[in-house]
Amino acid sequence: MDSSPADAFDQNSAPNNVSPTAAVQSGQMKSTDLAGRLEETRTRETIAAQNLLNLPPNPNQKLLARGLLMKICRKKPKYRTFFLFNDILVYTSNIVYGKSFSEPTIFPLEEVSIKNVNDSGIFRNGFIIQTPRKSFTVYATIADEKRRWMEGIQFYANEAQKRTGKFYPQPDASVIQKCPVWIPNSEAMCCMVCLDTEFTVVQRRHHCRNCGRVVCGKCSQYRWVLPSQCPNQVRVCADCHEKLRAEQLAEKAKAYQAPTDPLRPTAGVAALQAMPPSSAASINHSGLPEFAPPSWNPKLLGDSDDDPHSESSSDISGLADQIADSRYLR
Repeated sequence: MDSSPADAFDQNSAPNNVSPTAAVQSGQMKSTDLAGRLEETRTRETIAAQNLLNLPPNPNQKLLARGLLMKICRKKPKYRTFFLFNDILVYTSNIVYGKSFSEPTIFPLEEVSIKNVNDSGIFRNGFIIQTPRKSFTVYATIADEKRRWMEGIQFYANEAQKRTGKFYPQPDASVIQKCPVWIPNSEAMCCMVCLDTEFTVVQRRHHCRNCGRVVCGKCSQYRWVLPSQCPNQVRVCADCHEKLRAEQLAEKAKAYQAPTDPLRPTAGVAALQAMPPSSAASINHSGLPEFAPPSWNPKLLGDSDDDPHSESSSDISGLADQIADSRYLR
């Protein structure tokens, strides 16, 4: 039987007449295949990053971002490679030919928070990474890179806090629970406490471990235990020493205000309740200092933060002798 021209047209056009259901199914298959390939790529990159950083295998850990940021250190800015996982934030230095030759610094995301740094002249695209153990300023190359880093860190930090039930900073965090951003040495030509002592080759710079300011030896002769940073006594400036002592006395007074028998308060508690409010109870906990980094030569610097000739190492080496001197234990 001879087919009509109409039948021939229908047969030729049949392959192009795909039903809507088939089109949806085909699109879903392509989307599923693409998602599978992206997941395989992410898994390979995560395993490679874990091996590079010597992290233990963790099937639930996912690498989300990796990039180079300029970190403001106490002596000079240095490039650091940052890795954002879904549970930790890591940075390291000295990555050569795909191998890391330094110990990575790891922060659990539930302890991480970020703070914006306003642009100042040529110094732009900066933000502060805050943790109980360490806080520092970093600078991205462009504004979009800064935005993506800040949004990514903040989002997954919030998710980690919801998952673990830990939140930072705590609403009632005391001054000794906050880790400051260290001001670089080049930002201070004189002591930031007394404003009299000028730094020279003989007059060395020191950093207060509590506020991060650059101070002279006379204004930083005090020592205090900051649990969030070190179990031993560390250097603090005169201003912070007074604040820490005031906070300590306020906490002791608050503890004495809790009698064993609420119906019969002790005489000591009654006396404390009759006293006027102490000025120590209204300490002004100022925020972390914000500053523009000094000019730097834009090249990769391979030296590490743990420089054996840095100020921190010399402080630690002489800490035992200083603790033995009763003048520091006030």
